[in-house]
Amino acid sequence: MNRYLLHDGISHAGGFFRKNRVLIALFLTFLLSMMIGSWAIGVAPNTDCYGMESVFEQYLSSRSGQPFYMVLLSSFLAQLVLFVAAYVLGLCALGFVAAFGIIIFKGVSVGMVGGYLYLIHGLQGVGFFALILLPGLFVSGLLLLLAAKECFCFAVRLFRLLLTGSGIEPVRDLKLYSLRFV
Repeated sequence: MNRYLLHDGISHAGGFFRKNRVLIALFLTFLLSMMIGSWAIGVAPNTDCYGMESVFEQYLSSRSGQPFYMVLLSSFLAQLVLFVAAYVLGLCALGFVAAFGIIIFKGVSVGMVGGYLYLIHGLQGVGFFALILLPGLFVSGLLLLLAAKECFCFAVRLFRLLLTGSGIEPVRDLKLYSLRFV
């Protein structure tokens, strides 16, 4: 009996990976681009890093005087640009390439911030990144991965429509695509 349970568990895991292969590919791209971003900070000249330090400290000082809801709103608006880009580029036949571009941009940005904090502030910077920045980055990153997945899938369907002339019902599929972004 256990042999069958193990077999069923393996087949379900294979089904999970097969169903979510685009999301997994986007997630791995995000992780790789984070590593590239942190590596890029490590090899950047010191003058660039110290220039970033003044920008980062100005950002912190301007945010520390604001109420919490204003900080939350400005962070949301900064992320909104990426979500709107994912939505609009999903409406393009070659938008599936742009889905990876958006994820690479976000990953390199997060990696550069994490690498910068470690380079300049050491373990205190890692602690700041993990406790203050990472929870918000996790939520926004997860939502952006889901948006990029929808962008990729819809753009592939549009590309298939251009090549074969079938495979999409424009009004119904556009409504479904729009609802998934809300």
